[in-house]
Order: sequence, then structure tokens, then C-alpha cells
Amino acid sequence: MFDHRFDLISGGTPMKRTRTLRTFSHFQKIVATALTVLIPIGPLSGVAFALPHGGVVSKGSATLGYSTGRLAIRQSTSSATFNWGSYNVKAGQSVVYSVPGSKSVSLNYIGGTTPSSINGSVTSNGILEFMNPNGLIFGSGSVVSAAGVMAFGSATPWGKPTGLRDQRRNPDGHR
Repeated sequence: MFDHRFDLISGGTPMKRTRTLRTFSHFQKIVATALTVLIPIGPLSGVAFALPHGGVVSKGSATLGYSTGRLAIRQSTSSATFNWGSYNVKAGQSVVYSVPGSKSVSLNYIGGTTPSSINGSVTSNGILEFMNPNGLIFGSGSVVSAAGVMAFGSATPWGKPTGLRDQRRNPDGHR
């Protein structure tokens, strides 16, 4: 039987293998530890929380408040535009818009590279508009409750909206 700890050299004499262990600097050890800890968290962070994130108010005035499974948006102007990094709502989660009145508009531009997935609850006492060029998926368990809802899976029929648009006009500008 052959013992793997020994190699045969010419003449049939067994010789023990020697190993050289690589040593790592203190800096290399820190980097390796950090990567080991952070890499699994990065891809899972969006999946674990799944509420809209990366929200920036680009027009109007509003505040965003996160708590476990809930995003509360308090809008203080009659119209506000939000730019989101992603907009997903898992089952059991909720996004609640509180706006000044039923004619107030919350326009949500959603970036990223994936469609938005709504499986939880999105409510507003005003009008909600969503635009994600990658698409929007409203699951069978989703609840969207608002005075009005518009959702665009690519762009609006007239391109990216620049503000409120007179819906009585067609794209040519004729009534």
C-alpha cells in the first residue's frame, strides 16, 4: 500500500514531503475578514428588507420614515417627485403615503435594473404614479389603495414626465 505522505525518489528510498506555509500580512488578514463578512450581506440586503430604498425627494417636500416592515411617507406639498433606487414591497409589508388632499400627487421614478415587485400594501389618500423602465409586477396578494393610481412599465406614452400633464390632450397636443 502506498503512503501518500512520502514520495519515492530514485533508488526507492522514501522521502518526506515538506510544505511551505504562506504567511499573510496583518492588512491582508483584515481585508479577508471584511470581505468574508460583507460579501454575503450585500446581495441579501435588498432581499431581506425589500421596502423601497434610495428614496430622494427631487420636487416638493416630504419625509420618509422606516420602521419594521413599514415605510411612512409624509408629503407636505400638493405634488412631490421621488427618485428611488428600487421599489419593492414584500407580502406583509406596507408603504403609506400621507398627502395634503385627495388631488395631491406622489410621482415615483424607480431606477435600478430590475422590475418593481409589489406583493404587500401601498396606500395613499391622494394620487400615486409609478414609473419603472424595467417593469412593475403587482402580485396576487398586493393591495394598492389610493384616490388614483397610474403605473408605467417603461415610460409614459409621451416620454419621461416633467411634471403634471393635462390628461385631456393627446401626445400631438390636440384636445
